[in-house]
Amino acid sequence: MDASASAHWSKSTRIVAYRDAREAARNIEETGCSKAGLEIMMGKGLPLAIRVDGVPLRSAILIKQEAISAGGDAAYSADVAALRCDSTDIVLLTSACSLPILVRKLERQPFGLKKLAASITSVAAGSVPPRNFVARGRSLPLGDRTYIMGILNATPDSFSDGGLYFSENDAIAHAEKMIAEGADMIDIGGESTRPGSEPVPAEEERRRVLGIVKHLVVNSDALVSVDTMKPEVAEACLEAGAHIINDVSGLSAGPRIAELCASAEAALVVMHMRGMPGDMMRYTEYDDTVRDVIKELAERMELAVAAGVPEESLVADPGFGFSKTARQNVELLARLREVSNMGYALLVGLSRKSTIGRITGVEDAKARVPGSLAAMTVAIMNGADMVRVHDVAESVQAAKMADALRCQAAKLGF
Repeated sequence: MDASASAHWSKSTRIVAYRDAREAARNIEETGCSKAGLEIMMGKGLPLAIRVDGVPLRSAILIKQEAISAGGDAAYSADVAALRCDSTDIVLLTSACSLPILVRKLERQPFGLKKLAASITSVAAGSVPPRNFVARGRSLPLGDRTYIMGILNATPDSFSDGGLYFSENDAIAHAEKMIAEGADMIDIGGESTRPGSEPVPAEEERRRVLGIVKHLVVNSDALVSVDTMKPEVAEACLEAGAHIINDVSGLSAGPRIAELCASAEAALVVMHMRGMPGDMMRYTEYDDTVRDVIKELAERMELAVAAGVPEESLVADPGFGFSKTARQNVELLARLREVSNMGYALLVGLSRKSTIGRITGVEDAKARVPGSLAAMTVAIMNGADMVRVHDVAESVQAAKMADALRCQAAKLGF
């Protein structure tokens, strides 16, 4: 197996399992399979569909042959048979009986297909290899439980709690309360990023958060995260000992924040957003919301890696509510497993957001706790490693239940 082929399957390929016939059919159509081919594929009644993106032509032909010989099938672009393409997306159709046979066959093949076989086995089981999240020498194992990131808005104008913790003493007291309730991390923000919000000067944002960072680094065991898009704020907070920088702009201003995190051996959250908070809702047109988010987020993650941030110190955040409509947020949540398959630690922030209000009819953001917990549970079941929440005590309890269910589902192969 050559190194380039192995790298392709490990980094460039998005692999997603579907157990719903409508989702399988939609994905088969998206490969460019002919209508007649779609009818044949769906008529086979195979219960598990596994999508593999960006498969080189020579590998695609070989995979289809092996899938058929194992008792399954594979759908790909009609251009493959005419050799009119260099690569294609594939939807493998298989079953509990045929999947192990296919995996064994692929393990014996060239072109890095042994690596693909391992990935298929993992995603079909709904699991990922053991991995850790690392921030300034602190290592957290991922997969066994969900980590709770408490939200601390040291702002006068955040959407649900603006002004409540604007004084440094109030902010520190609230952070300590969240830690006592079970928060593993505290995410401190000095600038509101609600839709339509205006930017805050760097000096003012730094003034709002720096004292809180210094206090928590010295006086708590929680990981301290700073929610900022400004390199000068990030630099000051990293010098004060912050463990994580949470850049909601997704490095839109360039790699400087990533370079600062790499130098400090700190972790970096890269969130997906188009535009800036003031105008982000102008940019909600997507060909396929989930696939476009993954593609755009992956480009930013690669920028962070190039700046020196190790993959185990990177966190992907799909950006619920940022340049996305309520309908798009729901689709993203339902298909979150596709984002988790990117291979990075996954952070999800749904707490009290307007989408929950739209669905439940609850206008008061502070009254959206039940809806937030329901959305958070779905996120955990679909692969979230960390959740960013306002209501820590309630979220800790719900996350423990979701983790128990997720671990049991993985053991049973669901």
